[in-house]
Amino acid sequence: IFIKKGFGLVQVGLEMMEAKEGDIFIVLPHTLHALRSLPKQTMEYENIFFDIQFLGSRDLDICAQKYLLPIQKGKYNFPTLIRKEDSHYASFEQCLKESEVLCEYKKDGYELGIKSNMLRFVYLLLNYPTVKHNQYDTNERLKDVLQAIENNYMHSFSIKEAAQLCGYSSSHFMRWFK
Repeated sequence: IFIKKGFGLVQVGLEMMEAKEGDIFIVLPHTLHALRSLPKQTMEYENIFFDIQFLGSRDLDICAQKYLLPIQKGKYNFPTLIRKEDSHYASFEQCLKESEVLCEYKKDGYELGIKSNMLRFVYLLLNYPTVKHNQYDTNERLKDVLQAIENNYMHSFSIKEAAQLCGYSSSHFMRWFK
């Protein structure tokens, strides 16, 4: 959520925060959130929605395995709010503003420009000083795979599909699972 003008309140999860022009709120999938205007105030904002699959390819490349799937599974502790005062703010803002211009004019290849800006945004988030990677431990991976096997025992369930559940390549998955 990119606050364009005014003041208001943004709630992400159970945390209520004041919002002002320029603030960038990061709301991960499946997180409850709400926006409210303050009395006698207006607030303009832009919601930027995208499926994490938009950033990857159909085949799981190393970026999808190491970063996108763990993000999708909530394995990173991203900041909820990035303000103008933050040292990395200008880079985040540039990604959003460039994407906004691309959407407005829709020149050939604009989707590629948006995708590259959103990948850069994710890169910046991953390298934000307070971000921690919550390790997806071996027991969780094994439980996910065993549950999927149990749920799909009547159907074809490939090594590739099992590997994707863990965020591994097929070859790495086979060594790990063995």
